[in-house]
Amino acid sequence: MSKNPLVSIIVPVYNAEKYIKRLLDSLIAQTWKNIEIICVDDESTDQSLQIIKDYCRCEKRIKCISQRNSGVSAARNTGIKNSKGDYIAFADADDFLDSYMIEKMVLTSLESGADIVSCGYYRYDQIKKSPMFCQYNGVLEQKKAIIRFLNNDLIGMAVWNKLFGRKCIESIEFSVKLKINEDRLFLAEAILQANKVCVISDVLYYYCLNSGSVTAQSFSEKQFDAIKAVKKIQDIVVFAYPELKELSEAAVAKTVYNVLVLLYRRGGSDAFDLFHDKLIKMMNKVELRRVRKYLSHSLYFQFLGVQYCEPLIRMIKKLH
Repeated sequence: MSKNPLVSIIVPVYNAEKYIKRLLDSLIAQTWKNIEIICVDDESTDQSLQIIKDYCRCEKRIKCISQRNSGVSAARNTGIKNSKGDYIAFADADDFLDSYMIEKMVLTSLESGADIVSCGYYRYDQIKKSPMFCQYNGVLEQKKAIIRFLNNDLIGMAVWNKLFGRKCIESIEFSVKLKINEDRLFLAEAILQANKVCVISDVLYYYCLNSGSVTAQSFSEKQFDAIKAVKKIQDIVVFAYPELKELSEAAVAKTVYNVLVLLYRRGGSDAFDLFHDKLIKMMNKVELRRVRKYLSHSLYFQFLGVQYCEPLIRMIKKLH
C-alpha cells in the first residue's frame, strides 16, 4: 500500500442543516490531507443539500451524491460504491472529528498491519463531554477481536470511530432491513474479513447527543431489530468459529434483556403488553446454565429475576 493512502470518509445526510457545517469543517481541517469526503444526501427537506453544494464549490475533496429517501444504510452503501479510497471511514452528519483523527488511524494501521483501527470517542451534549475508551491498547488477531466484540468490552458497536481497510468491507453491505444496530452487524462482518484489529485509547471522535436522536425516542417495534442483528451475528460467528456458540448465545440473551429494560423505561401503555409478552417469551427460552459463565453475577441474578419474579425486576428498572 502507498505511504500516502487515500481515505474515503462517507457521510449520510438527512435534514442536518443545524450540524453539517460543523462536521464538514472538521473534515476539511484533518491533518491527513489525502481524503475524499462523500456526502450522500438522503432526500433532505431542509437546506442540507444546498449547504453541501456550497462547500463543494470551495473544496474539491468534497463530493455530493443525492438519492431518494432510503435510510442511513442505503446512503452508506451508496457512499462505499462511489468511493475510491484505500481506507473507508464513516461520520454522522451531527457529529464531528478531532483534526488528528484520520492521520492517527492511518498511521496506526500502516505501523501495525491492522485491517481495522478503533479509537475512543466523546459522548458530547453541548455542555460536557464524557470520554469513552478502552483500557486495552494493542493489536488483536481475528478470533480474539470477535470474542471481545461479542462481550462488548472493547471495540464498541458503531462504525464512526473506526477506520476500515477496503478489503474488509468491499464484499459486505449495511443491511437496509434493519432500522437500528445496522452498524453492529456490519462491524461483525468486517471483523470476520480482517486479519487484525487494532484498538487505540486516543479519544478522537465527538458523538453528539441531540434531542432528536434515537436515545431520546420512545420505545417502538424497531427496537427488535437489535435482536435480529445479534441473531444474524450469532449465525456468522458460529459458522466461522463453532466453539464460540455459547458466547454468541450469551450475546443474544444480553441483547434481549437490554431491549426488555428499554421497554420498561420508555414503553408506552398502548403497545406495552404486546412487546412485553414477546420479550418475556424470549427471556424464558434462555438456558442460563449454558450462558452463566458469560454473565456477571449481577446480570445473572437479573436474568433469574425475569424468569421467576419479573414484576419485581420491572419495578426496579423503572425506578432507575
